Amino acid sequence: MNEAVKLQVRDGVATVLLNRPEAGNAIDDTLGNGLIRAVEQLEKDEDIRAVVLTGSGNTFCVGGDMKASLSDFDRLPAILAASLADLNRMISRLARLPVPVLAAVNGPLGGGGIALALAADLVMASSTAKLRGGYTGIGLCPDVGTSWFLTRRLGVGKAKRVLFLNESLDAETCREWGLFDFVHPPERFPAEVEAMARRLADGATGALALTKRLLDGASENSLEAQLAAERDGMILAGHGAEVREGVTAFLEKRVPRYCKD
Repeated sequence: MNEAVKLQVRDGVATVLLNRPEAGNAIDDTLGNGLIRAVEQLEKDEDIRAVVLTGSGNTFCVGGDMKASLSDFDRLPAILAASLADLNRMISRLARLPVPVLAAVNGPLGGGGIALALAADLVMASSTAKLRGGYTGIGLCPDVGTSWFLTRRLGVGKAKRVLFLNESLDAETCREWGLFDFVHPPERFPAEVEAMARRLADGATGALALTKRLLDGASENSLEAQLAAERDGMILAGHGAEVREGVTAFLEKRVPRYCKD
């Protein structure tokens, strides 16, 4: 961990804070390495029940640090190859964390910042947020999963519009298109994020992990393969303490109290 990325855990909720506000939380080597260390720590901590990913200042993440990454054009291919090898592993592991991940988009985002947000299971945004692809405007193509996450959220047609035209999309448009799940005014945004993180952390995280795995794999499975995966998941869930607590709470007409098995 380093000062460019801060990780705080409280009551089962881990908050990962991108902390280069003076640079729009742009991804340079320091921030990238901080994210890698943060994801490694999240994977190891069995007490974490939900994760919040957000940015400091008024920006979520503008993407790669152009000054740091693109200053040496002769070495650019080698620089990109080295940095993306590690960042690709990080984004894959972030997307596959076995707990709910909530992106709290507190302001503008672009480039690789789009992938960071959309790697989350749910995306909450301040109404001040704006999204812009940016890549093709400087002669580059998407990286760190941006094309994959955009296509899954938007479909190919709208993803091409975002990345070909580099239009700046406001928060409400992003919500209407399906990029953001919730949009709140800035004065309510922190409280709404905290409430959602608490709701996720208090839920049946084992069942949520199984559901996340099923949903993420559904588009790549045949119906028969998905039916089999669901069956396996139900059998696994049936062995856990969550189902006993959930059903008991339902019958007793009370709120369930879930905890780690």
